[in-house]
Amino acid sequence: MKNIFANQTILITGGTGSIGSAIVKELLKFNCKTIRVLGSDENGLHNLSLDLASSLNKDFIKSMIKNKIRYFYGDITDLNRMISATEGVDYVIHAAALKHVPICEYNPFEATKTNVIGTENMIRASFHHKNIKKFILISTDKVVNPTTVLGTTKLLAEKIVINSNLNKGNRKIKLSVVRFGNVIGTRGSVLPKFITQIKKNENITLTNKTTTRFFVTIEAAVKSVLTSFEIMKGGEIFVPKTINAIKISDLAHALCKNHNFSTSRIKITGLRQSEKIHEEILTKEELYNLKIYKDIYVIDHMNLHKLPKVKKMMSFFSSDQAKVLTVNEIITYLKKFNLFSVQK
Repeated sequence: MKNIFANQTILITGGTGSIGSAIVKELLKFNCKTIRVLGSDENGLHNLSLDLASSLNKDFIKSMIKNKIRYFYGDITDLNRMISATEGVDYVIHAAALKHVPICEYNPFEATKTNVIGTENMIRASFHHKNIKKFILISTDKVVNPTTVLGTTKLLAEKIVINSNLNKGNRKIKLSVVRFGNVIGTRGSVLPKFITQIKKNENITLTNKTTTRFFVTIEAAVKSVLTSFEIMKGGEIFVPKTINAIKISDLAHALCKNHNFSTSRIKITGLRQSEKIHEEILTKEELYNLKIYKDIYVIDHMNLHKLPKVKKMMSFFSSDQAKVLTVNEIITYLKKFNLFSVQK
């Protein structure tokens, strides 16, 4: 990948989260001028700074990190603070969001304020400074035919980002979206929940026997974000090709098999409010504008890319129609990416 990040100042909102912090660590390899980590969790900012300091031993590397990283405390719902945080920035990676389905269901006003108004604030702040060149929103498969507050608010966030390319005036900024499924092993996801339940000798709580979900590793998610920055022209939605579908009950059985835990301890609790049995990563309409670049799909509604079109109508866009990993394939997958040890 071309090093488009060299000598650039990058702002990552939600920079202490699982995706945000992984992006921060990866960007340290690209000789950025400055990396600004924005978060509304003081402990999260502090813990990330300790994590980065302890993970590297050489003094000159520690000094490099200290000089390159800035920790910004702030909330994306505060427009004035976002205008301040984006001053002098070249690229914005907008990962901050309320992302848990039940929390958003019970707090719809706050979810709208963060996911919708917060995204609007980030764009307004980016428009305020004409030097910002690229803006990417991190999105989720929950936006496709949404049934939840999370999916609906993130869908509107996507639309705001994409359509802001139409009213940016003479600004050079390009705005795009990266959309992927569940990032396996991240904080608050189902994998660490199941592992924690096993470690505590508790029942494994499963909402439905047939539920399937799209999963992507954190490495693939980060790579898709950085690749998107390289090729984006504004208005696209990028989807990593390296996405897998897993039946959640098979994931539970794979963990039981690996940890020698009785499958009789798997208990069905019932679907949560508005929860889907299967997820979709693309709409049928988006398939008509689907192109491919290496290991990433490009939904190119504005027809800006001279890339090969995906001619065959794919069935992978729904998690129950995609290739679903078997129990043994899940075990191999988890071992390959060292995911058997993650816990809440």
